[in-house]
Amino acid sequence: MASIGLGTGQPKLLSYLAENGSCTPRELADFYELDPAGVSRMLDALERKGFVSFAPHTDDRRCKVVSLTSEGERVARAWNAACAEEARAMLDGFTPEEREAFADYLRRAHANLRTYGQKLAAAAADSQATGRMPAEPGASEAPGASEALGAGEATSRA
Repeated sequence: MASIGLGTGQPKLLSYLAENGSCTPRELADFYELDPAGVSRMLDALERKGFVSFAPHTDDRRCKVVSLTSEGERVARAWNAACAEEARAMLDGFTPEEREAFADYLRRAHANLRTYGQKLAAAAADSQATGRMPAEPGASEAPGASEALGAGEATSRA
């Protein structure tokens, strides 16, 4: 990343724009589940480097639309190529079936974490509304990976 001139989090913004085209900063924040202010700071830095540009939104004067510049497109291609090479190295020796299973496990784990985050947010909102301490989400649910694998195994696999 540093050799390309990118900071933490910035490559994924460029990759999104390369794959999906122009969008609002809010769309990027929502897609990556990031703080909109943080995304704005990253985009400002990318604009200073000449990787993105902003234009007024055609339907909403309060919004702006961010797009890749030609230099941003070049950097996004370089980043995506480096990621593809790394993925090939990481999955070397995996069968197509194992690759699909691995991708499925990651999708499911991500969905579980998203649901857990929503439960935490709901519990926090409930505790603010009622003035009670929030119950620990999932306390009555089945054991998680740490319990199922053993705490040491889960840590070493992370």
